[in-house]
Amino acid sequence: MRPSRSTPLADTALQCLAVLACFGLSAQAAWAYLDPVSTTFVLQAIAGAIAAAFAGVRSFRRRVVGFFKTGRFADPDAAPEAAARNKADAEPR
Repeated sequence: MRPSRSTPLADTALQCLAVLACFGLSAQAAWAYLDPVSTTFVLQAIAGAIAAAFAGVRSFRRRVVGFFKTGRFADPDAAPEAAARNKADAEPR
């Protein structure tokens, strides 16, 4: 028997797809009304969540890059004069 080449993430994605397919196949007619205001509210919530996720990833990425550039967690947007002073202090005399 050959070992499976799928990853846990692929297995989870496939399971989610299977569940969504079951929901789609078993859907019944819904006699409901969604007005434009509620639809806009949902779209704004989704857009806000996406923007927050991008901001969080950007912030985390800056901290990681700053750590590898300076050897410690530092603000990469710090003034260049402060970085030059720190570098001059670290050099042996």
